[in-house]
Amino acid sequence: MRLSADRINRKSPYWVIQLDELTFRFVTRNGIIYRVGFYKDQYFLGSRAYHFFIANDSDVNPPKDSACSGLSRASWRSSSGKMRQ
Repeated sequence: MRLSADRINRKSPYWVIQLDELTFRFVTRNGIIYRVGFYKDQYFLGSRAYHFFIANDSDVNPPKDSACSGLSRASWRSSSGKMRQ
């Protein structure tokens, strides 16, 4: 799988920085730092499957952000893995 921060930044409401081949970071206008990316599933579909993750590295409950409106606030997880409400 190939992902490009340049290509993502053409449509992203926030500037995205590529951390590694499959992981990216961005900061919202409210200062919330998110890490998003994919990791390969070792067991499902013969290693052709990937999982998507969103981690709130700020570890604070994010205020409503219309630029991220397509994502459910209840589904955000903090970097510690705890479900955010």
